[in-house]
Amino acid sequence: MTSNPEDQIIVAQNVCSLEPAVASGILLHDPMAWRRLLGLTQDALRLWHDCPTTINKRTAELFGAAVCYLLLQQPEHGDKWQQVRSTFPTDVFWRPELPSWLALDALEFSITGKVPKRTRGVILIGTEQSLNKMVLRKVILGFGHATSRSLGWADLVRLVRIPHDDTILSLVALYIRQIAQFVDDEAQWTLGMLERGDPRTQALASDEYLAEKVGLNIANALWAWDKLAKVVTDPTKVSHMAEIYLSFMRKIEDLASRIQADWALVRYLRQGLQKIVFGIGRRTSRDSVTYVRFVLGTISLSKTLHLDDDNLDPMAEMGLWKALDYVAGVAHDNSEISRNLGLEDFMIKTLAWVASSFQTQAEIQSLPNFVTFLASRLSDKDANQQSRWLSIYCGGEKGLFTEGQEATTVWMKTGFSAQLIDCLEQRAEQTRPPLLQLLTDLSKSVVWARRLVDDGFVKAIAGLIIDLTPPRENCWTSTHDLVTDALLSAWKSSARSRISYWADDKMLIAIGRLVSFAYAEQERRELGQVLLSVSIPFDEVMELVRHLAAYRGIHAFVARNIDVMINTTGPGFSKGSLNWEYSRYCDSNSMLLCTRPLHIDAGLL
Repeated sequence: MTSNPEDQIIVAQNVCSLEPAVASGILLHDPMAWRRLLGLTQDALRLWHDCPTTINKRTAELFGAAVCYLLLQQPEHGDKWQQVRSTFPTDVFWRPELPSWLALDALEFSITGKVPKRTRGVILIGTEQSLNKMVLRKVILGFGHATSRSLGWADLVRLVRIPHDDTILSLVALYIRQIAQFVDDEAQWTLGMLERGDPRTQALASDEYLAEKVGLNIANALWAWDKLAKVVTDPTKVSHMAEIYLSFMRKIEDLASRIQADWALVRYLRQGLQKIVFGIGRRTSRDSVTYVRFVLGTISLSKTLHLDDDNLDPMAEMGLWKALDYVAGVAHDNSEISRNLGLEDFMIKTLAWVASSFQTQAEIQSLPNFVTFLASRLSDKDANQQSRWLSIYCGGEKGLFTEGQEATTVWMKTGFSAQLIDCLEQRAEQTRPPLLQLLTDLSKSVVWARRLVDDGFVKAIAGLIIDLTPPRENCWTSTHDLVTDALLSAWKSSARSRISYWADDKMLIAIGRLVSFAYAEQERRELGQVLLSVSIPFDEVMELVRHLAAYRGIHAFVARNIDVMINTTGPGFSKGSLNWEYSRYCDSNSMLLCTRPLHIDAGLL
């Protein structure tokens, strides 16, 4: 071993990187190097003892960690352990006059296997990574023994809060796997189908090997979550456990590009995440920011590990919906957490992925928090935000949610239809396309159509049609097909039971606007000035006119010049389809000879 002090420290740092076989070989074939290391460690401890500076403390920790790593390759009751215990009495690690933070409690535990009484039985985690690794290795190797000590969740969370490397994460994951095996009551406890090995054997591996296997060890820890969730119920411990698992997930996110080619590991990780998401709804630490971050991390990692050419398992989709329902509940109940963590933006982006990636629709009756939250988002004063949530509900071609009587009942209990009508009455251009599309789809159901009409759909849609007239004609033409589809869809589903709502004066004026637009579009076509291609369902509009005329009387249309517009529009509307009863008027022919200027004077164009 070199005589240069700086080189000696470098050697001590590198000892923990040796393969187990090499480390064992040093003890067996180079006794001088072993004795030299013990002497340097003893000198470092004495120097720190006499001059307790941070640098001296770290030097003592480095040499101590090197000694511990070599010892771990030997039987605990062998000669090497006895030699070390006689060389380093416990009083060398601590003096009453020294500040407690300088006591090398972690090193004392690693060498002697005893927890200092002054720490009240708690193994203190230091700042030196190599020594922390020794503590973890020592605990893993002694796990389950009557005289062994264990690390608590508070100890483990401190390890991931301070700067750490992949070896630390790998050891923490191994230890968590041991805890899960210990608490499980099944005789044969298995994690998955990948090769795992015994944690005690893996704990003896070199730092490089453990760092290389960090992905697999974390995957095993993910599989252990549901086992731990059965016994860890204290809110503080749950929060600590969630923080540790969040560190695991962030590491997998970092490794994502590297492990994508390892399909077996990716599948194994996804199965572990599936176990986690199914248990999320059972947690009681609802308002813990740490736990919410953990849930968000679980969902994000599921997205990251989803391959474009691979379909998610239906059970995995169900679990992710449960996790989203949890997030929706937090966002609705705790505005502060929602704002600080950006839960709304997170859900919008995630649901866009859901709409494009999920193969099955969600049963909305099993997502009570999500229903309440989505209904409340429609009352947002920001029209852009409203539009985003409306687009989410539409959910693309197949829709996000299953339909049926039970699902409809759930939505209606939240006042969702009334919220949609409020959005329609606001007439914001940003919300119009998704809102009208949604109203059209919902109105295909008789139950939905009736509820929408009861909540004011007729007056709201009529008001929108009336409002979108010249000089805002460009805005009107871009909305024409959507508003016509929504109007006629609701009409066809609710006409028989809600005719009195439809026969409102406002609706009659709106029908006049629809017909006047058809007339204007016809003139453009004749002049070769058609800018937009619109579809006017003449037969369906006339069917609506017939029903309303039968209820209100034909004079209600004649008085508003709607007959003139229908008769002059051309072949689209059938002139003989209605009897306008012109014989009641003295100058009936004038009604047939009305020209476009008359329409303009009447305010219909």
